[in-house]
Formats: sequence, C-alpha cells, structure tokens
Amino acid sequence: MNLWQRCGLLRSLSGLLLPFLLTAAGQAKLEWDSTVFEYEAKVTDESVSAEFHFKVVGEQPVTLSSIRSSCGCTTAKLEKRTYQPGESGRIEAHFDFGSRIGAQEKYISVQTDEASDVEHNLQIKVYIPHVLKVEPRFVYWTKGAETYPEQSIDLVTDTDLDVSITSIEADTEQLKLRWEPVGERRFRVWLQPEIPEGSEPFFRAILKVTIDAPVSLKQRVFHAYAFMKSS
Repeated sequence: MNLWQRCGLLRSLSGLLLPFLLTAAGQAKLEWDSTVFEYEAKVTDESVSAEFHFKVVGEQPVTLSSIRSSCGCTTAKLEKRTYQPGESGRIEAHFDFGSRIGAQEKYISVQTDEASDVEHNLQIKVYIPHVLKVEPRFVYWTKGAETYPEQSIDLVTDTDLDVSITSIEADTEQLKLRWEPVGERRFRVWLQPEIPEGSEPFFRAILKVTIDAPVSLKQRVFHAYAFMKSS
C-alpha cells in the first residue's frame, strides 16, 4: 500500500469515527454529590428524610425513567423526570422506622435513558438505637431435672437517656425474679424456678419488663421468655 492509499484509508476511517466521537462527546450522564446518606437516629425519631443531589453533565438531556426502593418503608420522589444539560436536581427519600432497631440499610435504584443504560444506586444507612436490649431473650431448663439452676438475662440500653426499670414481672408464680444494676446502662435479671412438689412445671413463662424515660417513647414494655424443655 503506497502513501496515497494510506492517506485515503485514514480519511475514510476518520469519516467513520468522527460521528461516533462527536456523539460520545455529547452524551450526558448524572453526577451525584453523594450516593450515600448516613444518620444516627435518636430514640425519639420515627423516620428520617434524605436528599440526593445530582447534575446533568454533557450536551444532551437525561430522563429518569424509574425509581425503585428496596423496602416498602422507604419512598422516593422527584421534582420532575427530564433534566437539561447542566441542570441540577434532587431525589427526596423518606424512611419510616416502624419497629426496626439497630443498623439499617435501604437502597433506591434510579434508572435513566443514558446511553450506557446506567442504574444509579443510592443508599440510606441509619442506626436506630435500642431503648432496651434483652440478652438473651430466651432461657431454658430441662423439665424434670433434680435442680433448676439460676439463670440470668441482661437488660442493656444504648442511648444516653436516663432509662429506668419500673417493674419486671413473670406470668407464673413458679419463677422467682430479682434484678440489680451491673454496670453503666445495664441491669441483670436473675431467674430461679421454684416448682412445688407434686406440681407440673410451667412450659413457658413470659417476663414483662416495663421502663420509664424522660421523653416520649414508642415502646416502654419489653419481653423475655423462659422455657421448660423435655430431656
């Protein structure tokens, strides 16, 4: 292939590539300020709202075709669907806690008409404090054993609130209880079965723990369970 033939081939390739390069240069995409929202909730919080801000980068508009959340407890909405080059927008998300506690992660998937068919994933990370953890929630003894050793349950709060225990009750007289503080924000409940001679041991006992705090709480009563299992 001589020099003129090579030059002709290069001109042909340039003619084929130029429209593609111009199109690629003009393609638009969403750029996000952040795709993760983190929040440490208070015990009085019932929900949290988050905003995810974006901007259209490129020379074409972008249309957000769908928004899906990973849980019915999380909703998201847009101001509009189509955004012009250089335009900014936001997605507003709302997460209702319900009865959830501990570390929570919720996701919002955003699909657009970007040429690469990108799906943007937004994340809400929330820690909802336990007003009162019951550890463990279940204790067991073997039915018909010669002795029933005392067992314990710890009640722990991971909030700065001044939480106090007002009462701990069992729904059977065959289970004797006592409790005491064993550290900062921790109480220990001791459980001792006392089965009268000739009586049938209980199968399940429910402990009802009632607390008080200087603020309004969604939950003030907590439960633990004691079982007699067969040998």
